[in-house]
Amino acid sequence: MSAEPRALRRALLPIEQRAAELPWAHERRWRAQTHAWVEGGVTVLDLHDLSVKLGLEAVDLALTVEHAAGGLTLITGRGKHSGGRSPLREAVLTHLAEQGVPHYAARPGRVEVVWDEGARSRARGGLGCLFWLTVAALIAGAALGLG
Repeated sequence: MSAEPRALRRALLPIEQRAAELPWAHERRWRAQTHAWVEGGVTVLDLHDLSVKLGLEAVDLALTVEHAAGGLTLITGRGKHSGGRSPLREAVLTHLAEQGVPHYAARPGRVEVVWDEGARSRARGGLGCLFWLTVAALIAGAALGLG
């Protein structure tokens, strides 16, 4: 395991201790060990099973840890158990915007924090948005008989 998830997990230990006191912790306990990992070269922090308050505190702690990949993925959930609305996702998006942290709402249930797009792209294998747009255009052109 790289040093990055270890440092993040250490930083999140106070959140883990406080999460143990949440009413649902006996069924779904939040642990730094199982809720922070590296995926595709980028650190991921899963905020499922945290309250909104603890989720925002976890985000703040995660932002203090250096991320070599130039960013961080936050899993907030889609609101599957909240009628299609995720209070945690909404709170995280608002909080990051208020803090001036560069981010975007990625696929449903995920928020991407990006400080260095170049490092992020390299960590993910270098195939960025422009590449995939080009591939999509070529496929669409071939399907329409333009290629």
